[in-house]
Amino acid sequence: MLPTFDSFQLQNARPYQEDYYFSESHKKYSLMGVFDGHMGGYTAQYLSEHFGKVYSCLSHEIRENTIYALFKTFEIMDRHTKNIPEGSTAAVVYIADKLATVAILGDSRVFIRDADGNIFRSEEHSVKTNSKERKDAERRGGMTGNGYLWASYQFQGLQIAMTRSLGDASLRKVLNQIPEIVQVSLGKDSWILACTDGLLNQESKLEEKVIRMANDGNSAQQIVEELSHDDNFDNSTAILVRFA
Repeated sequence: MLPTFDSFQLQNARPYQEDYYFSESHKKYSLMGVFDGHMGGYTAQYLSEHFGKVYSCLSHEIRENTIYALFKTFEIMDRHTKNIPEGSTAAVVYIADKLATVAILGDSRVFIRDADGNIFRSEEHSVKTNSKERKDAERRGGMTGNGYLWASYQFQGLQIAMTRSLGDASLRKVLNQIPEIVQVSLGKDSWILACTDGLLNQESKLEEKVIRMANDGNSAQQIVEELSHDDNFDNSTAILVRFA
């Protein structure tokens, strides 16, 4: 099966762009990712420009184990970004041999129609929607309220909605920098959609609409434009993969 990549993004009402993404195909695998920045786009842009390069530079022995290789790549990217004030989510998908390996960090999402026609939905590392993630952040010393996380050692410091990210130097102690990784089997009718949270706004009804549109054969542009609205102050980005 050969993957074809289709991507689209909108800045919406936000006066600047903080979403970044990449996709690349190699002889034996394909790799893609979306990164949603906050407090600026520097970390997200850095990840989009370097994630694939870092992965490809890992030794052959490490890349023999895809899950370990992705953990290792995130570990390296964390070292590169740990002192940067701006933060970013990550939703990365490695595709090879009818298998998608999904690595999630933060509240960007991945949806997949699997080999059996079922829909896989990645976890959302969000204070508002994931009670386990919220409690884990609190155990690390984080304070939570009204859907946000902040550090008790900061006075009027940064507040963010996610519990895992890269960058975010001032919140590093209360955030988790380790991705959640799962594998999903693919078939000839499968598709993969990776998107930033600006597309969904944490609304289950929008999730269902995105899935329905992907099942109906719509493009990334059609999906993003259909879900955009005038009062959306967040950027919206989607990468859609289909197979031939």
